[in-house]
Amino acid sequence: MKKSESKKKKRNKLLREIANCKEALPGNLTSAQGRSKPKGKAASASYGPVWRLTWKENKKTKTFYVRQGEVSKVEIGVEQMKKIKKNIRQIGEINLKLLIKERKES
Repeated sequence: MKKSESKKKKRNKLLREIANCKEALPGNLTSAQGRSKPKGKAASASYGPVWRLTWKENKKTKTFYVRQGEVSKVEIGVEQMKKIKKNIRQIGEINLKLLIKERKES
């Protein structure tokens, strides 16, 4: 098998992986201990964790508070976005190598 054929197969595999990432979410998921006084608790007590999804939009950081029951879904979405970005970078590198090889052959 030619190198260019194997690169094209790799590129197609990466594209299929991207297509399977339907729940992708931008940003980072972080947790912190809450410090303000929730109802019925002592003022010095901490509670939590409090989960936040943060991302950039139009040069501004946006924050979305994530409920405890949504944490695993959001974690999966953030990981899928990382995978998409990694695969896109690899596809770009493959396309560049194929373009350079094509130019050398012509």
